Amino acid sequence: MAGAVATNIIILSVYSSFIIPATVPIIIFLFSQSSGQSQISEFVLLLFVSFISIIANRLHKTITESLSYQFDNLQLLEDLEKEKNRVIELYSSLEFDLAQRKKAEQQLKNEKERAEELANTLMAISNLDGLTGIPNRRNFDSTLASEWNRASRSGIPISLIMCDIDYFKSYNDHYGHQKGDNCLI
Repeated sequence: MAGAVATNIIILSVYSSFIIPATVPIIIFLFSQSSGQSQISEFVLLLFVSFISIIANRLHKTITESLSYQFDNLQLLEDLEKEKNRVIELYSSLEFDLAQRKKAEQQLKNEKERAEELANTLMAISNLDGLTGIPNRRNFDSTLASEWNRASRSGIPISLIMCDIDYFKSYNDHYGHQKGDNCLI
């Protein structure tokens, strides 16, 4: 009977189906005997069966709880592994996104520098005469306004000399436009 506790305790119905057929015939036999010794044996056997059944019930509860905790722990481990894999995927995705962002920021920085260079070049070109390379009318207008304001604030006079090349068309017509351009340069 004690062996039945160890081997059949997980399923109480198996234990009960073993313990009842094993003990009932012995108990009936002992009841049928009228001696004092058989009554003591019967009492001891009933006590033993009761004690073993109580132990079996407690062991069943302990084992069942332990198995339940083990299954719960396995489920938690599975969930934790899934969460770990999800975090790893998110981290990889984040690293990829970060690399893409850095690449895009570098491209944007390069484009900005290029745009600034082009703007500076365009500003320089728009303020110079294409043929002679000297400041043009746009440059003259902005410089004149700036100098006029400075002279007004400081109270100093400003002078301006304008000149015109007379009969330059005749020079161009006589020597050609290439010579006229060289002359202007």
